[in-house]
Amino acid sequence: MWGWSRGADQGSRVTIAVLPFENLSRDSDSDYLADGFAEDTIVSLGRLDPGRVSVVGRTSMIAYKRTTKSLAEIGREVGAEYIVEGSFRVESSQLRVTARLIRARDQIQVWSDS
Repeated sequence: MWGWSRGADQGSRVTIAVLPFENLSRDSDSDYLADGFAEDTIVSLGRLDPGRVSVVGRTSMIAYKRTTKSLAEIGREVGAEYIVEGSFRVESSQLRVTARLIRARDQIQVWSDS
């Protein structure tokens, strides 16, 4: 489905890390939403297929808030094959959330949505 590097047919586990979401709005009072989006994403991914998909915990990933490290470095440090990065912004009265699934080893985007 997402181009897992370790095919499901092999019965291998895949590890995903969710970076803290970025607040692209000018309103810093909305920063709490970034943590909420990341936590909700971690919970949702954890429900996908617990036998084959592991998700790095929120507490481990909060250290990467506003980091300048590459996704490959982060992937190596936390042992994740894939990284979810996301952002949100408020436009008029609407909230726009964007998320991307990146393969850590080569930093190639394999999925995105908003």
